[in-house]
Amino acid sequence: MSLGGMVACEWALSYPEEVAGAVLINTSMRPAVTLRSRMRPLSYWKLLAGGVLSLRGRWREARVLAATSRMVDRPREVLDAWVDLQRRHPVAWRNGFRQLLAALRYQASRGRPQAPMLLLCSQADDLVDWRCSQALSRAWGAPLRMHTQAGHDLALDDPSWVAQAVGDWLRAQQMHAMVIGGSPSRIADLQVQQG
Repeated sequence: MSLGGMVACEWALSYPEEVAGAVLINTSMRPAVTLRSRMRPLSYWKLLAGGVLSLRGRWREARVLAATSRMVDRPREVLDAWVDLQRRHPVAWRNGFRQLLAALRYQASRGRPQAPMLLLCSQADDLVDWRCSQALSRAWGAPLRMHTQAGHDLALDDPSWVAQAVGDWLRAQQMHAMVIGGSPSRIADLQVQQG
């Protein structure tokens, strides 16, 4: 379950002194968007109806990969790695269900994070509507970069694009800090944490 955006946002809101910046990928959360607009129910229904909770091993991972990726170059290699990871670190279906509930219930309730945020999204994401990232971008005044072809797992589908987008953003943050007299060391810390 991809809860990283929600975790990063909550951390930035709760402990602003610990977060120099964050990159959120294909994320959605209230109050910027409604629950109904956050997720694409048909895709989740396909996963559930396809037995993703009851399937084991390779079949389950294959269904998840098909739902989250649209551009993977070597799907068999990725699937093998996912199956091996699941075998070594199994996730019980109950825990997956709890994570889904947590994602559905989460609400960023304390305004915009103080730390700089970059939002990346995929217009071809079948699980989360890209307009959720757009709404967060507008609400927070944060930059948004959109990919037109990748699926939900943007970092898997086009890691070079993600790296370029993050690198461009970090350089822009560094330039902004220099222009307004900000602390270059804080920006350097941000680059180290990202690297």
